Amino acid sequence: MLANIDEEWREMIVKYLIPLRHYEWGANMNACAVSDAGYGAALTSAMIFTTGDRLGIAQILSRIGIVLSEGDAELLGRAKQAWMEADAWQGVRKAIEDSLVEKDWFEVLLAQFLVMDGMVYPLVYKHFDTAGQKHGAAALSILCEFMVDWSAEHNRWVDAVVKTAVKESDENRVLLSDWYGKWRSIMSEALQPQAAMVLGDGGEAVLNEVCEQLDARASKLGLTL
Repeated sequence: MLANIDEEWREMIVKYLIPLRHYEWGANMNACAVSDAGYGAALTSAMIFTTGDRLGIAQILSRIGIVLSEGDAELLGRAKQAWMEADAWQGVRKAIEDSLVEKDWFEVLLAQFLVMDGMVYPLVYKHFDTAGQKHGAAALSILCEFMVDWSAEHNRWVDAVVKTAVKESDENRVLLSDWYGKWRSIMSEALQPQAAMVLGDGGEAVLNEVCEQLDARASKLGLTL
């Protein structure tokens, strides 16, 4: 089924999708950090399970790259080079690297699992995937179905954690709102080159839609935008 994808879009997949295996590794590390430093088994246990989820997603992306390169790791090497050097990825890579050295574990939780995932997942697995349907990439939708289902389930847990923290005090609400605004600004700028690369002139409108949907979600959690 992957062989039916247009050659031009196969190249696009290498540029936008396979490098996400490194984003997922960053999310794995952030989940480890939250599990290590967080308080309460209800939170730390869920986070350690999340480390496994994110490693599994990275492995799915790696397998897609291996299949597309007919059994070798050539495309994985190109994807790593894109993550390290391509202009379209440097904003996202910097955001991940900055989050890895953030000292406050709850800011890491909010940055990675509410803001970054809340923008990357709908952009990649909804809008980029829809664009791929015009290029014979239906097989890719099937292979990435786990990511879509997992994200919907995980988001409910993230929302419950953030909402509980916001309701605890006005001080929490102000602090978490500031963190949300900080990371939302970082990621909206970081993802602009990605959206333009994959969607062309329509990328800006799609990214604005993703940001608006995330803002609406954050508002329901009690965050002040």
